[in-house]
Amino acid sequence: LLRGEYKRMCKVRVPKETIVGLVRSIISEHEKHNLCHVLWSVSVATLMEVGGPAIEGMLAQEALQSGLLGTVEKAIIVDAFQKRGLSFKTRRQRLVRDFFLSCSGLELTAVKNLVDGGGDVHNLFKMVYTDISSRKVRADIKGHLKAEATKLRSQCPGPHKREGIKVLSDIDDTLFSSGGHIGGCDKTFPHKKVYPGCLELFEVLDQTLHAELPSCNLVFLSARPHLY
Repeated sequence: LLRGEYKRMCKVRVPKETIVGLVRSIISEHEKHNLCHVLWSVSVATLMEVGGPAIEGMLAQEALQSGLLGTVEKAIIVDAFQKRGLSFKTRRQRLVRDFFLSCSGLELTAVKNLVDGGGDVHNLFKMVYTDISSRKVRADIKGHLKAEATKLRSQCPGPHKREGIKVLSDIDDTLFSSGGHIGGCDKTFPHKKVYPGCLELFEVLDQTLHAELPSCNLVFLSARPHLY
């Protein structure tokens, strides 16, 4: 019933109070399935824009503290905050920090990969070192990431205690040749020709790659994120 009502409201203009009331009802009734359906079906950044601080607080505090959010839902909301804007928004930065602090072990790894795998300009590095302007919040997030990474590595077999490697790669004249066009200077290969051995190198570096599982251990750094 709630899902049908939300779909109906998406097709017509409804008051902000109605949308806020619906989300509040879903969370207060602990309708986890309905909440996940909403988060997966709509632009959460737009939902936050319409509902304002009330929606942000319900999703980032009430729903989180009530255990209504899974790994993917946490990443969706973090991504929405990043799209809404974090710079100089201390309250939002603290809410994002709380999401990261709520995760540990492999769940934290999954959230980091999901944030990195959005396919747009937003990623974990940008969030921590550009969007988060509060030194205290940044230190809290970095400290938690480091502590959890240390725990995971201690559980890994082998003398090097490695969980995996995150590969950061440029695109032009790195993945494929620019052909001397804008964005690069290499003319030894045709334009957009993938360099021989480059993909194989990425696979060798990605020690945790499994063909049957989704992975985000390769992140492209580009001024044109739509390319990947």
